[in-house]
Parts: sequence; C-alpha cells; structure tokens
Amino acid sequence: MLVVGLLLSLHASAFGRSKRLAEIDRYCLRVQAETSGTPPLIFSGPDPWVELDDGTPDSDDDAVAMIYTSGPAVRWVLLHLTSADEGWVEDISYYFREDGTIAKRERHVEAPAANVELDVTTYYQSGRVMKEIAHHHAMHRGRKNLSEFNDPDAPAYMTVDDLPFPDPSDLWRRLA
Repeated sequence: MLVVGLLLSLHASAFGRSKRLAEIDRYCLRVQAETSGTPPLIFSGPDPWVELDDGTPDSDDDAVAMIYTSGPAVRWVLLHLTSADEGWVEDISYYFREDGTIAKRERHVEAPAANVELDVTTYYQSGRVMKEIAHHHAMHRGRKNLSEFNDPDAPAYMTVDDLPFPDPSDLWRRLA
C-alpha cells in the first residue's frame, strides 16, 4: 500500500511539472504572437554590441540579436551566432516574464563538420532551472562525428538586466 501511494505521489508530481512546462510553452507562444507585429531592435556584435539603425544585419556578422518588446519590457530575444573557425551556427531564443526574469531558453546548434544538430530547451522557475531537455541527431545521412563537435554553450541570461547590449536601461526607456 505504501508503494502504491508513493507511485501515485511521484506520478502527480511529474504531471504537475509537465503541466508547468506546458504553461511556460503556452506563455512563450503568446509572447511570440504579441510581439510579432512590432519590428525588433537589431544589434550586431558581440564585441561590442552595436544597434543597427537601418535594421539590416550584414551577412558576415558573427552575432546578430533581435530584441522584441511589449511596450518598454523586453519579452523575447533571438540571437543568431556563427563561428566559421569552429564550424557551427547557433540560434538561441530567450523568453522573459513580465517581471524581467527568464522563463525559457531554446538553443538550436548546427555543426556541419560533425554532422550534428543539437536542440536544448531549458525551463526556468524563480531563477532556477526547472527542467532541461537536450537532443542531438545527425544533420544528414551518415554518422555523427562527435569528436568534431564543439558545443558553443550559450549563456543563460537570467534577467533582462543581464543582457549584454549597450545601455539597456536607456534603451528600454526610449521604447516607452
């Protein structure tokens, strides 16, 4: 009887966790929908990050950031990073709650030399990792060569204040 009760408790806990993950996913979809009608602020970088006045990144930029806002609040940041030297391309989406804390980070890395695609989704609650889901698979037919794969491991910006863009407080005031 104790075992059955423990199993039911574990199942309820896992269900509650997956329900919270589903809520975060719905929130992120809502953020995308709410911000899709507004043009993003676009930065090129990373050393230093510079706002692009015309909103058009160069094709040779190693890093491009698109910042989507709802009023003065940053809600979604999409980074596109490349490394010709190490042979990878990475797209990272950061979704922020209304209070400025991170809700979710999605990473997609392609490494053609290693024939590897990596997808990592991390869910956050109260500044801590709630769950991380990672999958890697071959990009094309053939075997993966993980010895050629160098994971760039993007940072997790826990709040909008942690974002690396110049004068973020002034930038967000300009949006108001």
